[in-house]
Amino acid sequence: MKVSDYIAERLKRETGVIFGYQGSSISHLIDSICEKGIQYVQNYHEQASAFSACGYAESSGNLGVAVSCSGPGATNLLTGIANSFYDSLPCLFICGQVSTHEMRDNHARQNGFQETKIIEIVRPITKYCVEVTKAEEIQQELEKCIRIAKDNRQGPVLLSIPHNVQTSQITLSKNDVVSEKKDIALELVEVAKVIEESKRPLLLIGGGARGLFENENFLKFLDYYPIPYVASLKGLNHVVFEGNYQGMVGVYGNREANLAVYQCDLLITIGSRMDGRQTGGIRENFAPNAKIIHVDCDQNELNRDVMADYPICCESDCFFSQLFPVLSKNKHEYRDWKSVLKDIKEHSIYDSDNKQATPYNFVEYISNLFINTKVVVSADVGQNQMWVAQKIKMSKDSSFITSGGHGSMGYSLPASVGAWYSSNPELVVSYMGDGGFQMNIQELETLRRENIPAAVIVFVNNGLGLIRDYQSKALGGRYNGSVTGFSVPSLNKIAAAYEMEYINADSDFSEITKDKLYGKRTLIEVPVVQDSVIIPELAYKRPIYDQQPFIDLSFLN
Repeated sequence: MKVSDYIAERLKRETGVIFGYQGSSISHLIDSICEKGIQYVQNYHEQASAFSACGYAESSGNLGVAVSCSGPGATNLLTGIANSFYDSLPCLFICGQVSTHEMRDNHARQNGFQETKIIEIVRPITKYCVEVTKAEEIQQELEKCIRIAKDNRQGPVLLSIPHNVQTSQITLSKNDVVSEKKDIALELVEVAKVIEESKRPLLLIGGGARGLFENENFLKFLDYYPIPYVASLKGLNHVVFEGNYQGMVGVYGNREANLAVYQCDLLITIGSRMDGRQTGGIRENFAPNAKIIHVDCDQNELNRDVMADYPICCESDCFFSQLFPVLSKNKHEYRDWKSVLKDIKEHSIYDSDNKQATPYNFVEYISNLFINTKVVVSADVGQNQMWVAQKIKMSKDSSFITSGGHGSMGYSLPASVGAWYSSNPELVVSYMGDGGFQMNIQELETLRRENIPAAVIVFVNNGLGLIRDYQSKALGGRYNGSVTGFSVPSLNKIAAAYEMEYINADSDFSEITKDKLYGKRTLIEVPVVQDSVIIPELAYKRPIYDQQPFIDLSFLN
């Protein structure tokens, strides 16, 4: 069997779609992909292909795959590979390479055209990377790549395959690769006692808690212990936006969520690393009155920024499956605690008539429009990301994706393309600012060509809002690069060029209806004031629960 045919046959067991950009060193593999019945989606930039693979993995939890040629094609994948690494997304990246006889020796800078030693470049941002120079090695290495990407804390792997290896013939052998699983014995009797005695417990749900609200043991746990919960930015894709949900924590998080953390006496953190963006700079003011149970499958994340009373290294399903049997089966209600949280929410309501509230009102309007519809919501990076994260509401079978740890502008549009193929939503809703929009604007053509129904929402403040806000505070209002030297093209003309409907949501959102967006591609321009800000946000040298604009916190007890 031809090597490229084998790779395509094997990948067909993992995914039904592969993203990429054509090139001579990858052409045989792309040909095999198409011939073997896998849908091949060509983006218009390799970075977009990598982001599409990330969006596919993030929305579905399954393996995302992107392919590229060697040299510039491979290096263009780097930003997406880093995104996959920092957000723990299972992705396989396959790069073509020049034929083995064209590869440079250790002294030459380059030998073959478009030859780049991609393995040395990507090693710090992959779980595993390898260049297969012998055809007989491909079966073992491909299996290893797939297993490593999906096992334990997930992440990206990269496989570099020279052109002549792709075209070689191999004889398949029986492959008995077995996943390596740690046997974890947990001492949970004391943890159970702490949970049972807590009067104000709170769950913090992070990006590593995928499938938590579908886990039988967790749902049984909530039945007896209906604990309120907050989410990190990446945890928003794994929560149910109703009932006991208190909002997103962090520097730009919901005030009520940060105050809930401040007031709790027990914080149970599931799959979140509790970094500085969540805790603020003054770590001792993060959950100062609480014991902390930290559950994470990555030992390196335990006791890193926040010292836990009970650091537990395991997957969330393992934790709840072993915890539930040792808990008492007395039903808790937490009436007093929920009364406190209700009071906090009432004191945290923002002024919806304020000129700064336009993006919040818009996100809330769109969320309510599709609350009972299966959608994928993607957000870019910057102010738009926090506006969406603070006000989003979704049905249980919808998903929210964004670039978290790497924080890459230009993510939203190509990631929503990937997400469309992963979960069969009725619509993708892609939010971005006028900066990130222009970073992968070419993917509007992918939407058009693939006939993907999408509401592409661009907040226009004619600048890079988050940077502008920082410059106003730290650089005396010198807006170099964020306002000065920055411009925005005519969005209605762009919509026409890509055969999209166009709506200017200046102040009245009422013309935007579900029927008007459903099954169509629509570019929605949302003008916001240039001095737009995120409300609330952490003030300099203030504790995370005391965000600005400041409110009187004397009601707390």
